[in-house]
Amino acid sequence: MNAAFLDTNILIYAHLKVAGDPRCERAHHFLKTPARFVLSTQVVAEYSARMIRQKVPDEDIYDNVEALLAHYDVRDVSASTLRAAWGVRQRYGFSYWDSQIVASALEAGCDVLYTEDIQYGQVVEGRLTFINPLLRD
Repeated sequence: MNAAFLDTNILIYAHLKVAGDPRCERAHHFLKTPARFVLSTQVVAEYSARMIRQKVPDEDIYDNVEALLAHYDVRDVSASTLRAAWGVRQRYGFSYWDSQIVASALEAGCDVLYTEDIQYGQVVEGRLTFINPLLRD
C-alpha cells in the first residue's frame, strides 16, 4: 500500500475520548498503528477549530497539533489543490471541503483515504479508496 491520508474526523474521535462512543476508542487504537499518515494543512486547521468548539484547553490543542506536525506528513493546500478540489466536486458531487480533502490525498499520491464522511469503499480517479477505520470488524 502507498501512503494513506487521514481525514479530520478520525483525529477528532481519537482525541475527544467521549465516554460511551466506541468510535473514540477505535480511532485512538487505529492511530497507534505504525503507518505514517498524510494530512493536509486543511485537516490540521479543521482539527484545531473543532477542538476549540469542544472547549478543549488551548495548550492541549497546541500540544496535539505539534504531535501531528512531528509524526505525520503534513502537506500544504496550494493553489493547485484548490483548483483540483473544484474538479473533484464537479466529477463526484462531494461537498467542497470533502473535495479539497480528496484533492489533497490525490496530490500526495495516496491510495487510501481514511474517513467517516464519504461512502465506504468508493474509489475516485481509479486509485483512491475511501475506508472507514471506525467500523467494527
